[in-house]
Amino acid sequence: MLNGKAVLVVDDEAGIRLLATRALIAAGCRAYVAEDGNKAIRILDRVHIDLALVDIIMPNKEGIETIMEMRLRWPEMKIISMSGGGYIHGNEYLKLSEIVGADKTVGKPLRFKKLIWTIESLLAPKAA
Repeated sequence: MLNGKAVLVVDDEAGIRLLATRALIAAGCRAYVAEDGNKAIRILDRVHIDLALVDIIMPNKEGIETIMEMRLRWPEMKIISMSGGGYIHGNEYLKLSEIVGADKTVGKPLRFKKLIWTIESLLAPKAA
């Protein structure tokens, strides 16, 4: 279960942030939100986050740059990148995000059951 796990949702779309936050809270998480990479880094400087869900295409500080900084500064934190596309096919962005440090990727539109399952698989305690 995700009881008490802290998850940061980084997306410039308010609707995605709202829906993801609702799904996370329903799954027992503490949810934090940021609308771009700069705000996400400021939150990470203040709060321990177990997992970040990071959109790739955002204004100011986009997702690839944000993931690279997260991986460098918080190497133990789990990262899931998400993209619906843009000027190039979304899968290309997702492949690039894995190269720079994302643990998993999800496409948009988000399927919240699958998202929660993916988060659980990353945050579940490892068997000895």
